[in-house]
Amino acid sequence: MKNLTTAKLMMGVGISMILAFLAGCAPQTQSPTPAFPNLASPNPTLTPSLPLQTALPSPVIPSPTSETTTPAPSSPTQEPSPMPTVAIHCPPQPTPPPGDQPLTLSLTPGVQPAVYALSEFDLNTTVKVKNPFDPAQIDLVVNYTAPSGETLTIPAFWYQAYDPTGSEPCGAPGWKARLTPTLPGKWTAQAEIRNLKIKSAAITFQVAPSSARGFIRINAKNPHYFAFDNGETYFPVGLNIGWWKSDPLRDYRRWMDALHTNGGSLIRVWMADWSFGIEWQDTGLGDYSKRERQAWLLDQVFQMASQRNINIDLVLLNHGAFSETVNPEWNANPYNVANGGMCQTPECFVTNPQAQDYFKRRLRYIAARWGYSPNLLAWEWWNEVNWTPIKEDDLVNWIKVMTVELRKDDPYHHLVTISYAANSSKKVLDLPEISFTQVHLYDFRDPSLSFGDIYQEMEALAPGKPILFGEFGFSASIEDAKSYDRDGTHLHNGLWEATFKGFASTAMYWWWDTYIEPLNLWGQFRSISTFLHGEDLATLAPGQAVLSNSLVAQALTLQNNTRLLLWIKNNRYEAAVTGAMLGDPLHGLEVSSTGLKDGKYQVTWYDPTTSKWLDSVPIEVKDGKFNLPVPDFLKDIAARIIPR
Repeated sequence: MKNLTTAKLMMGVGISMILAFLAGCAPQTQSPTPAFPNLASPNPTLTPSLPLQTALPSPVIPSPTSETTTPAPSSPTQEPSPMPTVAIHCPPQPTPPPGDQPLTLSLTPGVQPAVYALSEFDLNTTVKVKNPFDPAQIDLVVNYTAPSGETLTIPAFWYQAYDPTGSEPCGAPGWKARLTPTLPGKWTAQAEIRNLKIKSAAITFQVAPSSARGFIRINAKNPHYFAFDNGETYFPVGLNIGWWKSDPLRDYRRWMDALHTNGGSLIRVWMADWSFGIEWQDTGLGDYSKRERQAWLLDQVFQMASQRNINIDLVLLNHGAFSETVNPEWNANPYNVANGGMCQTPECFVTNPQAQDYFKRRLRYIAARWGYSPNLLAWEWWNEVNWTPIKEDDLVNWIKVMTVELRKDDPYHHLVTISYAANSSKKVLDLPEISFTQVHLYDFRDPSLSFGDIYQEMEALAPGKPILFGEFGFSASIEDAKSYDRDGTHLHNGLWEATFKGFASTAMYWWWDTYIEPLNLWGQFRSISTFLHGEDLATLAPGQAVLSNSLVAQALTLQNNTRLLLWIKNNRYEAAVTGAMLGDPLHGLEVSSTGLKDGKYQVTWYDPTTSKWLDSVPIEVKDGKFNLPVPDFLKDIAARIIPR
């Protein structure tokens, strides 16, 4: 059970004020303490005055072993489309090869390799070592040669299969290697134990062409966005699904089915000690045999993601593991000298050569096992590294060293990121080793009051890079089925506001299991994903729109000179205003904008509340300007304007 008290720190606000209003997670047997006053019966004297950006630590909720405060789940907004389950097979005990053939390599039976699809190999060897995770004992790699003549060297990894429930090992452990071919044609593969100078016979295999989109890169057309290898722009709509609640496979399958059904395409997953972490107090350093179940479960999550066209931002290190103050877990960290490690204090982790060597070993295993996946958006070095005592210059040096190490074993050159809760470091975020930056924000005010300024702040820290909105929430303490905002208004406005302010993703909400699922809010993702379907946001940029009455609503655009997306929101439509408090539908508004070429256009209106396209009307742009009557609406309304 992870019951971690969160020190709620905010930029520009005194600690004593924050602690008066913000509380950490409650004991296991109690309901969590609200982070903010009860807005259902507001008391102005209790409402804190917050700065523009409310920066809080990532919420950490009870571990998946407890169900004491977790609301019962409800079904998704609509029944998920049937998805295939992950095929799970227990391998038989391998037969050792003859003594004069110390290493053999064979393709997994039944696998037909294709471009951007997983090709998995089983390796058998008579070489036995005490710790198969230590490359100093056995440096087992596979050398691949592509049809182009390019060679790739990727480490093999030690693997243990589990039964379909993920609870018990099945079959004997052994070696595997994974490749994702990027070209069709004839490939060769040859295994090698480099430290023993032993090689297998080379084998050849044919890779079929495919229409897969490939790995995710920085968009060549517009570096503020992502794109696939085939050039298609990728704009993530998603949320955090950091760990499971009670049953890892059923939980992730249910959540990803709901997200996929509603058009979502990105989740953020933590390799924390209570979830998918492979090295912790129970393993010691450098031997992951006691965490092979966690590694196998992460395999299944990647396969589920592949089947549902969902991508993963994989967080390698959580701040609490190296903190003594915020979500502190340092006392249980194997790098701690008290647990047999080499570090008296957490910051030693990034400067001590022995600690670096052990983490390089972990990186090698992670890259070998999951680097194959085109569904891996990025490796995220740290979640909210500012909650650790690590010094800025030490972190810069560590990132440079570890990126070199990671690139050796990740020939696909996945994107790399890091996150801060506050006080982001320009020296870190502007590093060429950091592919894109992140925003984490917990703020009960409407997103319209802060998202624009936050975007400009992040753009100044790392100009020209995509800005992923990695975490978002109304509260960093708890949101659940009893929360004030049970309609998901804050979630809704975060999804739309981030999109129209130029972020590289929608705002990714945090409370997936205690709030979004039990309140059945998955349809909010369908609202924005349906509207954006078929749009290439990399060809658009935030523009200017003027409403005839800006006191009652805001208007935002994404546009170029021939296409315009429009979102208009009632200023009263925010989390603190619900039901009858919204008043009557807005009537008689008119919107105007500039920037489109002169000519005839078609306007198609869209209702974000129902995710339905509405009436279509013609307009004409003259002298680069148009005036457009807005249909009556209560909460918000959107439109697509394209040439006729």
